[in-house]
Amino acid sequence: MQAVAIAPADVRRPIPVVVAEPVHLYRLGLVDAVERAEGFVVRAALDDLSSAIAAVGPQEQALCVVAADLDDPVFSRISAARQTHVHLQFIVVLSQRSPLVDAEAALAAGVLGLVEFSISVPNLHAAMNTVMVGRTTWAPEVRARARLEASAVDQTPALTRRERQVLALMGQGLGNRAIAATLFISENTVKNHVRRVHEKFGAHSRTEAVVRAASVGMVEISAADR
Repeated sequence: MQAVAIAPADVRRPIPVVVAEPVHLYRLGLVDAVERAEGFVVRAALDDLSSAIAAVGPQEQALCVVAADLDDPVFSRISAARQTHVHLQFIVVLSQRSPLVDAEAALAAGVLGLVEFSISVPNLHAAMNTVMVGRTTWAPEVRARARLEASAVDQTPALTRRERQVLALMGQGLGNRAIAATLFISENTVKNHVRRVHEKFGAHSRTEAVVRAASVGMVEISAADR
């Protein structure tokens, strides 16, 4: 009987997770919730963000779950960390004491996940998977804050088809060169479209334009349910 070669199973390596939470009991609860997620493994659970980030390599694909009251410059610290740890994604867990979130600051820092501390374990796992594929998931009150910040826009701006395409790619974090390559147009043409998008939204930056576009439903930001 002829032997049949069997290819080895494709085993996906679990994604390492680091947890940053200063309160020991809360940290234990976050670790327990994260460890129940399939495809993830807790690498370290520490009481400060810098130590947690140091537990993963600069080129390593990983996730950092950080609890924050947002009374410290957490977004600026995350932004700095993403300069060296380019494949590290962040979920910020908001406590009940957290003030209203600056949606623009969160987007500028590259924070894809903003969830409530009362989030259910299955929804936390869904948020973890969402941010690891580069998509945004925000708690309902964060989306509400974004809508409030866009109240200066009286109505949904009328964008051309090409401007909508450019806006969608801006929302994915692509720069002008990457947008030009994706749409097979020149970089100067992209710059013109970006400028017109800014003007129509009354925005002074790409991040502000994306926040305002999300607030009127032109860029999708999924809700992280409780």
